[in-house]
Amino acid sequence: MDDFRFPKAERMTHKRDIELVFASGNTIKKTPVLLKYCWKTDATEGVKVLIVAPKRQHRRAVTRNKLKRRMRELFRLHKSSLKILTIGANKTLLLAVIYQGNASVPFKQLETQYRAAIMLLQAPI
Repeated sequence: MDDFRFPKAERMTHKRDIELVFASGNTIKKTPVLLKYCWKTDATEGVKVLIVAPKRQHRRAVTRNKLKRRMRELFRLHKSSLKILTIGANKTLLLAVIYQGNASVPFKQLETQYRAAIMLLQAPI
């Protein structure tokens, strides 16, 4: 049951990690989900995630917060498939999950696109 939590240890909080992901990370896009990721080899912390809903596309804070809650829930429910990638790899996966759509989509459709993006993340490795 503890696997479905989202503790602070799994959140990307360091500025240098965030800059690393956005500067040199790879991209997977499944509209409305955009994943930017990179591997950090000097640490073995598992998965670190950053959830983003851009203010430019979603002006109202209520809408941005709702989208971020949905994205956190998707990560929380499907993080076991990401943890499999890091087991025995001696690396940390830095992952930014960005909502790129203009309008809010139903949760099931969002989940389908997120899972498709995660499958693409797992394929090359």
